[in-house]
Amino acid sequence: MARMRQITVYPARTHVSDIAMLIIALFTVMLILFLLFPLATMAKTMSSVLGNFLSIVLIASAAVLPLLACSRLVKQNARRRSRRMHPLRSARLERIAAHKEAWERLPHRMIEWRLLGDRSPEATLKKLVKQVPIPELIVIARPRDEKLPPPIVTRHGFEPIDIENDYDQMEWLVALGNKRSIELIERDEFDPQSYDRNVIEPNDTTDAAPVSFGTRIIGGVLSISGFVIAIGLPLAGIGYVLFMLIDAVRNPTPSNLIFPGIIAIGIVYGAIQAFIRRQNVFLIPGGLAIRVTRYTGRHAEVIRLTPERTTLVMYAGTVHLITQDGMTFTLECMFEISAVLTAWFNQAPTPTQQQLELLLDPHGRKTD
Repeated sequence: MARMRQITVYPARTHVSDIAMLIIALFTVMLILFLLFPLATMAKTMSSVLGNFLSIVLIASAAVLPLLACSRLVKQNARRRSRRMHPLRSARLERIAAHKEAWERLPHRMIEWRLLGDRSPEATLKKLVKQVPIPELIVIARPRDEKLPPPIVTRHGFEPIDIENDYDQMEWLVALGNKRSIELIERDEFDPQSYDRNVIEPNDTTDAAPVSFGTRIIGGVLSISGFVIAIGLPLAGIGYVLFMLIDAVRNPTPSNLIFPGIIAIGIVYGAIQAFIRRQNVFLIPGGLAIRVTRYTGRHAEVIRLTPERTTLVMYAGTVHLITQDGMTFTLECMFEISAVLTAWFNQAPTPTQQQLELLLDPHGRKTD
């Protein structure tokens, strides 16, 4: 079993220059739209599918290209700022990254190097986990996250626990990672409803460095600007989609039906995917099990994941799993991440593939 490696990553932080570049990009988009509006109107007056398509291409190009250029500049500047803020760490990681066997020997440091100053660490991590050798266990923390204690290895067996529905069992499993709760469990005195009172112990805390008034003002302005952008852009997109749909209903010409048709295809595709494939995750002693149900539950596949044949990477409540067979899974954890580690390091006998199929297959497969 691979030992647990913990690292702290320093993603990019919003800077005043980022907001300035975004404002410039938005003004550039507005200027290009103003200049291209007569051309788009002329293309649309052609009253044909080709004319409407050309007008959409012009508008989309005008809106996307400046924003893409701004995004690239912001990413580059953010990485440079992060390197200047952490010069010693950055220099050490750069030396490690230059080694030809860095991914095989120190994959956690390679992830730390690639995420240093990254503006979208979640998306970048999805690509990086495919390069991590098997088996590995990497826990990635953000600067303000508490460092996880070494997992407690226990031999308490348990039946498969559904991470979405078995709340009491999840509380019990989380408690297995605490020595004080283990004593209550062994005396049969553990109550999931009073779990917080059982396990919470005073933590050693240190006073944070004082934050200046100016820093708080700048942080507040950036937070408000980010909130306005995060809310305004999706609302503008929704408004544009509604406008196109209303226009297609009022004037159902072939050219106006192109955009609603694309939306309808996307909705139908998503509904079909949800209908034919559902995924349930279970924690088992010494690993995880994933039940993939297809065709309204008539066909199920049970996938058994164990530390010896799987790489597990955790970051910000998301668990990435990669198997030796090349399969990848991403779990959004709405529970304490320590439950996964407790199950992962559990030394009780791990259920076999046949036992898991009997327990988790909704229709029960017949065995000899």
